[in-house]
Amino acid sequence: MLRLRSARAAVLVVLALVGCAATKTQPAPKKMGLLCVRGAPDDAQVYVNETLVAHAAALAARPLPLPVGSYRVEVRADGFFTLYRDVELGPDKTQCVEAAMRRVPEGESGG
Repeated sequence: MLRLRSARAAVLVVLALVGCAATKTQPAPKKMGLLCVRGAPDDAQVYVNETLVAHAAALAARPLPLPVGSYRVEVRADGFFTLYRDVELGPDKTQCVEAAMRRVPEGESGG
């Protein structure tokens, strides 16, 4: 009788441990912010941390969701000086880059 109780107890302990091992904790969802660009020529290319992400017209119409954090935004357009901005995205916030770009004077190279 004592052996049967010990065996049952051992089985219950094993089942409990298996149940704990099978339960996976879900990682916390990343907090997101939104990035938009306004005022740039529609065909301007927008880079985030040196990666092309969209044209300015697309980001004016529909902001880009990104994890919360710091980013380097670069806006390039033919005939305009390249615009650089450092932005900090907060959780559930929209950060808009006002891209009032300056034209390159005729005869000069922009960039």
